[in-house]
Amino acid sequence: MIKIKEYLLYSIFIIFVIVSFTNVSIAKVYNFGSYKQKLNLNIDDGRLAIRSQDKVLWSAKLNKNFLVYEVGKNIFKEKYGAFKYKRKRASSVCFAKSIQEIASKSKNQISVLGSFKRRRGRECPKGFEIQFKQLSKERISFKVKLIDPKVALDKPMHRIKLTYDSHKDEKFYGFGVQFTYLNLKGQRVKIISQEQGTGRGLKPLIWFQRIFTPLLHGSPLTTYAAAPHYITSDLRSLFLKNYEYSEFDLRKKDKIKLTLFAGELEGEIFNANSPLDLIETYTSQIGRMKSLPDWFHKGAILGLMGGSERVREVVKKLEEKNAAISSFWMQDWVGQRQTFLGTRLLWNWQLHTPLYPDWYQLTLDLESKGYSTLGYVNPFLSEIPKDQRKGVRYLYKEAENKGFLIQKDNGKVYETAMGGFKGVLVDLFNPEAREWLKDVIKDKVTKYNMRGWMADFGEALPFDIKVGNGQSTYALHNKYPEEWAQLNKEAIEELGRDDVVYFSRSGFTNSPGKAKLFWLGDQMTTWDNRDGIKTALYGLLSGGFSGFSLNHSDIGGYVSFKIPIIGNFLATKELYLRWIELNAFTAVFRTHEGLEPKSNWQVDRDEETLNFFSKFSRIFASLKDYRKELFKEAEEKGYPVVRHMMLHNYEDQKSWDLKNQFMLGKSIVVAPVLDRSKTKVKVYLPKGEWVHPWSGITYTLKEGLRIEVDAPIGKPAVFVSSDRLDIVDKLKEAMK
Repeated sequence: MIKIKEYLLYSIFIIFVIVSFTNVSIAKVYNFGSYKQKLNLNIDDGRLAIRSQDKVLWSAKLNKNFLVYEVGKNIFKEKYGAFKYKRKRASSVCFAKSIQEIASKSKNQISVLGSFKRRRGRECPKGFEIQFKQLSKERISFKVKLIDPKVALDKPMHRIKLTYDSHKDEKFYGFGVQFTYLNLKGQRVKIISQEQGTGRGLKPLIWFQRIFTPLLHGSPLTTYAAAPHYITSDLRSLFLKNYEYSEFDLRKKDKIKLTLFAGELEGEIFNANSPLDLIETYTSQIGRMKSLPDWFHKGAILGLMGGSERVREVVKKLEEKNAAISSFWMQDWVGQRQTFLGTRLLWNWQLHTPLYPDWYQLTLDLESKGYSTLGYVNPFLSEIPKDQRKGVRYLYKEAENKGFLIQKDNGKVYETAMGGFKGVLVDLFNPEAREWLKDVIKDKVTKYNMRGWMADFGEALPFDIKVGNGQSTYALHNKYPEEWAQLNKEAIEELGRDDVVYFSRSGFTNSPGKAKLFWLGDQMTTWDNRDGIKTALYGLLSGGFSGFSLNHSDIGGYVSFKIPIIGNFLATKELYLRWIELNAFTAVFRTHEGLEPKSNWQVDRDEETLNFFSKFSRIFASLKDYRKELFKEAEEKGYPVVRHMMLHNYEDQKSWDLKNQFMLGKSIVVAPVLDRSKTKVKVYLPKGEWVHPWSGITYTLKEGLRIEVDAPIGKPAVFVSSDRLDIVDKLKEAMK
């Protein structure tokens, strides 16, 4: 009897809390939308939900933590282009108190109006409004607005925290290019583009880095290309339109806590029946990557350093091996500098004649053989040694004199430590500075005869700066990578050159619509899943969910270390060959000589490697027609070239957790060897008929099946759909 009374009292209390919070009918449905997919805002059982028929697109429990508003100082510490947020106690904290009204603004729009209860401070707004608007049958916009805020919206002091529903089995994919986790459930994802770090927790390297290079080590969730966007295994998808710093806390099993450092939160919720449809809808809003010119598909992009003589030497060796080459990429066309991290470049964006005395003849000779020339540029400028300035246009001093470099509040240029030297970013929000740097880039195409370049960096804009237009840097930091890509795009458009390709590493939400091509940045020359070859695959797969459809990695990796006692982290021959196999079945086949060119394994280190590289360059070239189909899909639908297995096998839940294999389009399954000394690999084949091109064995499956196959060096685990036997024939021919 006592238990029954306790239960009744508890039930009455819960009902009282729900009624007192919502102040509206607790079982009310509000219909809105004018498309076939009718929507409704539903308040039931203490929850607010947006539904499309029986599908819940978004829902939240109506309690005091549902919406929280804070005012406080936000501080970001920066070093090496990496950032750490220092949490400060908020001066004001305001909790959602009640929902007072559901207002229908039009047949497609509905608003939830509510009030705040002050917990601390004196700066609570009068209330809040959450607007939902149906834009199409696939898209619903949402906006959280403050009613009569006490702090001006252009002041970087706001924090909005919105908590909404999830469940323990829901898997989250996307958030830009992520290198450690594909399913981000259980993580707190910080949406900020920054230096991804080296090692990212790899032991024992991390012990050395914490002492000598703090912040440069990164973490499992740091990334050059972030995006406040996700797709879940429940086919729910959401993205923010805000540029300010945000966090998605997915550590609770049943909820998501979204924090935004702004006074207004705006985004969209998507409604579709497959992951590919969600990607198509998302990319229709942020922009899609365009197909690349034909020369790009001819074969490998070979990264070389060391000067004209070395380039000519390697060209001759590869021609003797009948390698398929599209272009030669000389990133040190601007000259080299030696630092404690390794071989770096002179950031002056002018030809370094001591290294390349015959640059113009070299590029003409390459062009006569059908090869393109690629270079390097980034939005930093740095001082160069005095003995290197004679007879050279000194861009750093020129930009400093014109006031084109970013500044601190005190008017001094804002230097960023870059590992052995300092760089200063050009202020891309200053129209004059922007045009000046654009002209520098145009010179690369015309004066230096380049058909492309690596458009490096872009993720390091500090928060505490003074910029040309006086805007808040809380919005500008994540916008800078987009502006950097856009500037490169404008340069080639103004020249009328649609045959030029630049590849970017930094990015944010709208970057796919501005960049020609992406690469993943600086992986280590290791096997590990912290920062090595495995993370190259994870980055391709995760980025594909967020619109980074044309992406690739450096063959062999980039970051190397030789540290006494700690150990050597260098590219071995085996790692180099396995990375060649991996990249032959991606969007781009490009090498990089890395931070330690003489210590890492290189394409011409021995005869076997030259033969191996040449063979796989022909394999890559043999996929030209198929790859061009995928590039067209990327342009028209936003589909990634390298795809997570679940994108074409959503109904098979076993595909949701696969991360060491991928699909190239829908017709090729690849399970690369990503571990040292392994010659076998396990692969999960989806239902269908799959041909193993090296053995000719055909697997006919009515449902998915995990198998183990031989994968010795030179014969990676590749399977082709039986309806594309033309691909099988081309792969066999290239393998000869």
